Formats: sequence, structure tokens, C-alpha cells
Amino acid sequence: MQIDQYIADLLRDHDCVIVPDFGGFVGNYASAKINPTNNRIDPPHRNISYNKYLVHNDGLLASYAVSYTH
Repeated sequence: MQIDQYIADLLRDHDCVIVPDFGGFVGNYASAKINPTNNRIDPPHRNISYNKYLVHNDGLLASYAVSYTH
């Protein structure tokens, strides 16, 4: 498995995944909205953003990656 898949897996259950010395990926909740242009309801979702200042290693990504190697 690749690191991008690890990050995607972790973002399903966590709001933030930090890649040490690289930055963090943050998931922000966006509520459902009524789209008046096409008369439909857009479901709730999460917007994923990147923050280069989140570099402190919290161990989440490392422990998840190790769990796949055993």
C-alpha cells in the first residue's frame, strides 16, 4: 500500500493526518446545501485541505503504516 492510501484511509476516521516534516491534511465538514441552479440537495461532505505548518509528528500515520507491515 502507498502512503497516499494510508492518508485517505485515516482521513475517513480522523480530522487531521500529519506527514512528519511535510505538512498535514485537514478534513473540514461541510453541511448539506440546497442547490437552486439544478433544484437538488447536495449531501454533506468533507473538504480536504493541506497545511504546510502542521509538521509535528503525532504518530498516527506511522502507527497505521506499521500495522500494515505485520
